[in-house]
Amino acid sequence: MPQDILCIGAAHVDRKAGAKAEIQLGTSIPVSSHHTLGGVARNVAENLVRLHCPTALISRIGNDAAGNWVHAHSSDLGLDVTGLTRSPAQATASYTALLDPNGEMVLGLADMDIYDELTPDALDEIPDSLFERPLWFLDTNLPQATLQALLEKRSASTRIFVDPVSCPKAHKLLGLLNGIDFLFPNRDEAEILSGLQIRTEADLHRAAHLLHQRGVKNVLITLGESGVYVSGEELSSGTMFPALPASVADVTGAGDALIAGFLYSYGQTQSLEHAVETGIIAATLTIQSAETVHPDLSPALLDSLRTSN
Repeated sequence: MPQDILCIGAAHVDRKAGAKAEIQLGTSIPVSSHHTLGGVARNVAENLVRLHCPTALISRIGNDAAGNWVHAHSSDLGLDVTGLTRSPAQATASYTALLDPNGEMVLGLADMDIYDELTPDALDEIPDSLFERPLWFLDTNLPQATLQALLEKRSASTRIFVDPVSCPKAHKLLGLLNGIDFLFPNRDEAEILSGLQIRTEADLHRAAHLLHQRGVKNVLITLGESGVYVSGEELSSGTMFPALPASVADVTGAGDALIAGFLYSYGQTQSLEHAVETGIIAATLTIQSAETVHPDLSPALLDSLRTSN
């Protein structure tokens, strides 16, 4: 059976605008747009629930229609929402993505001030029972002081999984790397956290080695269509896992799906290799969907793609 998982971080509304033609800045861009729910922690949590994992979400929403949508949808999915608190002043966060005609993100605009309210003191509002779950996923939409407080709050048996989220937010992890069990940076975020420029597989190895020296036990560097580079306690020499061929509809949420697929497999005590492959399968399914979280994601769907590849 999957282990209980706690996701802590962003839960908000995503606005996606897909350009209908080549993007030219400085002028009006014809797009087709739609709204969906997003937030890294929320996306990971929804993927996990769809994979039948008992999952709780800690985040902050506003007293507004968007916040009501986040809360109702999360509850209807079966997420434990006792850690989803309301702000009396701030609006629910939002993220707006501009996508090129191939579905690749050109620009992302984040209105995330509400997450500054997730202070270490705010953790006292959360039921202690949520923190007894053995696997914690954190995203860096949280304040740096809160990330540190959570790392200090963990028990000896807690496993910590962290997504740096973006280059600006990755800086919050400098000085906090010791104690992270699994880190999921992309290439640019890995450069920031290691201080090295990454251009070759040898560079990946050196960057991962530096991150291990700073306390990260396992590093999974996501490289888009080039796959995932993994280095850690079980793969100390570093291993490259290739991406699967896919027709891209929208890359938004692919990294979140990869983390969720990995957590789903890891929580069932599968090997690290199996967990990485499961994460890649989940990401592949997601980029073939127009939704941030694949609406039909299930263990059976993962198994079907694994079998076909």
